[in-house]
Amino acid sequence: VVVALGLTPPVRAAVGEWLGIGAVAVRPGPSQPSASAPPEARTGLSLDAAAELTGLTPVVPAVLGAPDGVEASADHRVLSLTWGSGTGTIRLDQAADPLSPVYLKTAVPGATAVTLTVEGRDAWWFATPHDLVLLAPDGTERTESARVAGPTLVWVDDGVTFRLEGAGRDRAVEIAESALGTG
Repeated sequence: VVVALGLTPPVRAAVGEWLGIGAVAVRPGPSQPSASAPPEARTGLSLDAAAELTGLTPVVPAVLGAPDGVEASADHRVLSLTWGSGTGTIRLDQAADPLSPVYLKTAVPGATAVTLTVEGRDAWWFATPHDLVLLAPDGTERTESARVAGPTLVWVDDGVTFRLEGAGRDRAVEIAESALGTG
């Protein structure tokens, strides 16, 4: 079942001001995403090393197989897996679901998040590019981590927030279902 959040602009704006999805906060923002900057991360890790740094058990979607890249954020709050390279990269970020958000998405005005059900869990699809910033544990924006994120599927499973970026909606749902099947 697909339900669009915010059927009118005032409702969309209100939703954007309070929407929180696990470790992801969403707010309305500028009309165009800002320029990309590479995220700060420790790259070239093994799954075991990333798990040790982050305290998370890496979830590898069966349909994607072994990742081409494994990273941990500098503050060890986010474990990231990547497949492919360049514009064909699929990225799956995993973050423990803390009391304060780990990511801040700034959605362009008029953009809507669509709620989906994936394997019985709520998920949110952001179809338009948007700014993505890591947040420090105290909630301040780590502007050096700011980058433009493409269409993204976000869901929470067993206290872990997942962000899947780089796939179309149907493929993203297929990957999420595969990840939930391996968890």
